[in-house]
Amino acid sequence: MRKIYEIDPSRPLPPNLDTEYRETFAKLILEEFYPKEFYDLSVDNEKPDLRNASIGVGVEVTSSENKESREIDSLYDQQYTYGNNERRRKALKRIENLGGKIKEYFLIHPTRNRDLEEIYTVVSNKTKKLNKNSEIFDENDLFIFNSILILDQELPGILKHIAESSTGAISF
Repeated sequence: MRKIYEIDPSRPLPPNLDTEYRETFAKLILEEFYPKEFYDLSVDNEKPDLRNASIGVGVEVTSSENKESREIDSLYDQQYTYGNNERRRKALKRIENLGGKIKEYFLIHPTRNRDLEEIYTVVSNKTKKLNKNSEIFDENDLFIFNSILILDQELPGILKHIAESSTGAISF
């Protein structure tokens, strides 16, 4: 049986969410900032990751961050933030080995090249994967975690590229 977690939106997410951490984080963001379009989303380890069948909405959650950045986030969010002194020390050492830093309450990632192709690749791969084995809703959305700066004037081109590369029964 799945565990039920109490989520307090004013506090950090509990570290024991396991695989549902990013999905729960995306759910909180969508329901807070777009309450008319997204509400009562379930996080149930199905495809798509978030869903509300009664309103016909499914949201797949993914990341286009590189492997090292995802590891740095995971170490900070779980072992560094909630661990005992030994776990915190080991997490800090690994974060630093990956090029990250912790300054008081800030996690700093190493500088990396800005590459929109990362996002395009994730969209293409997710579209193919979801069209093979995912429930189709009236509205299928994709929530992508990424920390690169996207300028306002770039959005139309990015969205056009995503729409053109996203084909099939499920498209974004």
